[in-house]
Amino acid sequence: MKITAAVAVEAFRPLVLQEVELADDLGPNEVLVKNVATGICHTDIALRDAPADSVIGRKPYVYGHEGSGLVEKIGSAVTAVKPGDAVVMIYYSDGTCASCLDGQEAYCEQFSKNNFSGVRIDGRYALHSLSGEPIAAAHHQQSSFATYSIATDRNVIKAPNDIPLELLGPLGCGFLTGGGAVRNRLKPRAGASFAMFGMGALGFAAIHMAKKAGCSPIIAIDLHEGRLELAKAFGATHTVNASKTSDTVAELRAICPGGVDYTYEAAGSTKVMNQAIQVLAKHGTCLISGVVTDPSARLQIAPTDLMSGLTIGGVLLGDGDPAGVILELMEDIRAGAFPIERLVRMYDFKEINVAIEDALSGEVIKPILRLAD
Repeated sequence: MKITAAVAVEAFRPLVLQEVELADDLGPNEVLVKNVATGICHTDIALRDAPADSVIGRKPYVYGHEGSGLVEKIGSAVTAVKPGDAVVMIYYSDGTCASCLDGQEAYCEQFSKNNFSGVRIDGRYALHSLSGEPIAAAHHQQSSFATYSIATDRNVIKAPNDIPLELLGPLGCGFLTGGGAVRNRLKPRAGASFAMFGMGALGFAAIHMAKKAGCSPIIAIDLHEGRLELAKAFGATHTVNASKTSDTVAELRAICPGGVDYTYEAAGSTKVMNQAIQVLAKHGTCLISGVVTDPSARLQIAPTDLMSGLTIGGVLLGDGDPAGVILELMEDIRAGAFPIERLVRMYDFKEINVAIEDALSGEVIKPILRLAD
């Protein structure tokens, strides 16, 4: 089956729209999805720019892991969805390892192999060039930078018909990560203080969940004044523009003299991570989702500081129960409580490289590509 895909051919170079061949031999648990839209995540950009000789940087490759679309065909063993169903695609977890059986699908023991290897679960390629050469794809078992995807029954979630499907793809990663970190991991108590460092997709979902939990105050920290103003509509009671202050920690302690009960970092900066730790109250908790690519980077914390009962940890993809988080966010979108349309900008598929640049510059919180005809 001939489809169009945005192919990464070289690091730091624009993706190339190409006509490619999609395999038509669905496995028993596979699902063919006609993509309606896909979000662009900074992880896609980081992988595009990874060296070709690295494990995650092989080229050519088709990325994209925030896809939404309509089921066109299902494998013989699929019962969770049927042709015509609207779905959101997420990452793949095997469901059999110790982490998955413990409800921690984001830490599946085969996560890297199944989500970054470029091949389907059974080892076959999903895409080939028109001359027959294999193209690494199956990114998060979807590679949604394409007009069609081969997914599986373990990484599709049915979506309602009364919410625009093109808005929902980013629920599968960015919003899942931020919302799930608060809902599943922090589980903040009502009345506790919460500070969000970095107002991207993760940050907006996080302060939304903090508001639902009854946190107060809720502080948004970012470099962009426009994002901070928008954060107030999603639950922030206070904002700190880190580009306009010489001491972010002092600003936060002026709001919370005893320190902040819960902090969450998604800026991808060790400087910011250290601030998120330094501002903690006694018995406070800091979660970190920001990605730092420098392997020599280190956090700065004195062991004696931990004696204040601090908890510092990392969180990936919302920490588990992806379906529960996404379904809850869908309900909140339907109710108007999570106005996701204010966080996105739509682009035609042919504008994918413009959308990537807008994401890198910070001009757009969440770019979404329209893929349907």
